[in-house]
Amino acid sequence: MIIECICNDGFEDQLTSSYEYTIVKMGSNSVLIENDQGQTRWYGTRRFEFKLA
Repeated sequence: MIIECICNDGFEDQLTSSYEYTIVKMGSNSVLIENDQGQTRWYGTRRFEFKLA
């Protein structure tokens, strides 16, 4: 599943606004993705918009 970052406030060094990321794993209110630094991290779903693949 693909998500688009719509809010990178506070994480400008890790996430790029309007960039699409592939979800590694879903949580109840968070998603595990590989960020811009190549690290796999959890982020709140409010930062993203889900895309149809």
